[in-house]
Amino acid sequence: MKDLSQSLANLVSSLEGYEEGSSNITTNNAAYVASVREIWKSEAACRVILDHTNAFYIRKDERPRKGPDKEKPHIVCEICMDEPLVRSEMDARKEMMSLSLAKRGLTFDEIRIIPARRGMRQRHPFAL
Repeated sequence: MKDLSQSLANLVSSLEGYEEGSSNITTNNAAYVASVREIWKSEAACRVILDHTNAFYIRKDERPRKGPDKEKPHIVCEICMDEPLVRSEMDARKEMMSLSLAKRGLTFDEIRIIPARRGMRQRHPFAL
């Protein structure tokens, strides 16, 4: 049987990166909310956008790519939304959102607005 102290040390070392990742999520979410408030000046419009946002991710795209930069990591910003009209509004202001997020220190190659499906529709991390 393994020594308890060794098992605890292994557990703690495996969780060290978790805190950094969760702080990144909090920072990214705060940048998203601030960008929404900057782009849509009306509090009612901000509320609608944030209420229908189901997720906000910045991640590495693992799909195979072609071209000269196929070996370079491709980082995408994904905004998952459940309402088609709100998704359309976000799509219309995608470039403004991209610039606003970049101004807040988030770096990515592409921004994607994707529809919420199945259980993701139940998530509302930005609703009050």
